[in-house]
Amino acid sequence: MHLSFRILILTLALVGAVSASDVDDFQHSWISRALQHQRQLDRDVPLAQATFLATHNSYNSSRYTTAGSYWDPNQSRSIGEQLRIGIRAVEFDVHSYFSTAGWPWQWHWELLLCHGQDNHVGCSSFDRAFQSGLGELRDWLNRSENRDEVLLLYIEDHINGGDYGKAINALRNALGDKIYRPAAGGCRGMPMQISKADIIASGKRVLVMSDGCDDANWAAWVHGGVGDHLSGYPTGHISELGGYPYCEAHRFSRAFFNTHLVRYQEDRTNLSSAFGDPDAPVTPETLRTLLQCGVNLPGMDKLTPFDGRLEAAVWSWDNGEPNNAGGIEHCAEHRRNGRFNDVDCNRQYAFACRDPNSGAWHVSLSHGTWSQGEAICGGETSGVFHYATPRSSYDNEQLKALKQARGIDVVWLRYNNQNQTAVWIP
Repeated sequence: MHLSFRILILTLALVGAVSASDVDDFQHSWISRALQHQRQLDRDVPLAQATFLATHNSYNSSRYTTAGSYWDPNQSRSIGEQLRIGIRAVEFDVHSYFSTAGWPWQWHWELLLCHGQDNHVGCSSFDRAFQSGLGELRDWLNRSENRDEVLLLYIEDHINGGDYGKAINALRNALGDKIYRPAAGGCRGMPMQISKADIIASGKRVLVMSDGCDDANWAAWVHGGVGDHLSGYPTGHISELGGYPYCEAHRFSRAFFNTHLVRYQEDRTNLSSAFGDPDAPVTPETLRTLLQCGVNLPGMDKLTPFDGRLEAAVWSWDNGEPNNAGGIEHCAEHRRNGRFNDVDCNRQYAFACRDPNSGAWHVSLSHGTWSQGEAICGGETSGVFHYATPRSSYDNEQLKALKQARGIDVVWLRYNNQNQTAVWIP
């Protein structure tokens, strides 16, 4: 073997090993653990108020670049790696196109993951098959540590009418028993009132959505939109959204944010920069603002392990927490900076109380140990407010603002791991 070729092979092997290692390292980091805790925090809230970190054009990755495809990638990591670093909403653009996979006598029209236009311009016969991307989702879902995770799969539909049967078979073969299918009876949007816990309790793990319902059989497997919005995700523009507390954009009211998954995304491909009109990039500061305003589907490009945006997505636990210092810290306090910390449950604080109907917060006048919270919250408000924990960054900002207005530094949160497992229970 020629020396230069051997050096190339060794270099590629080393790059792959280093990349795999940084994903492993990230999964053992505080950021990864904090994001995992946050996914438990919103497990029981309506989907419209849960957060799903997303990647834009998840399939269009340099991991899959060949001489004939994916030359201008949105992502640098594989679909499986994106999931491992905390992504829970992925996007597949599916096109009907001629595939040259295999031997020439095996070439045929196929459903490909293609970064192309409505008329398939930009697609390549060397692009990956739709079923290959679905296989990565299936393999990740089948790992025991992911058994309580819910994924959103958005399919940008460029499927020819006669190929919907192929698309259904691909979904059925890869994810069939894991898909939370639409209710019977025509085109349906993803139900916004159910929770991730409801989906898991039904034995399902994946919500699939596309751009409307062009085929009746397809509509039996794939939601046509979000709630009453039946043409894909409602999508906002980053540049239009003011920071907290001025969070309303001219196209979406505050009430709309509370009842729909709304996508904000960037596009950092060279093609988009040269010929399109991409929205502002999603920086760590931008992501923090989006989450504070209740945006629950922020889509990112070029995401890597230890990307500053992943740390910015942590709005709950303070840096390095929970750490169970001294082996006695099993209850959560809400600090002056709006972040969580674990402490001894016998300390004396006021309590965070919330009206489940209006979402309004109340900080109790009385102080007590952690276990007295429900009695004190209910007693001070005639049962209107209950001992509570923020379930989103928007919730958290509201509690933080109320504390600041009252001049209160620390309150108890209804959040504990007194069973002394790794799982904190809100």
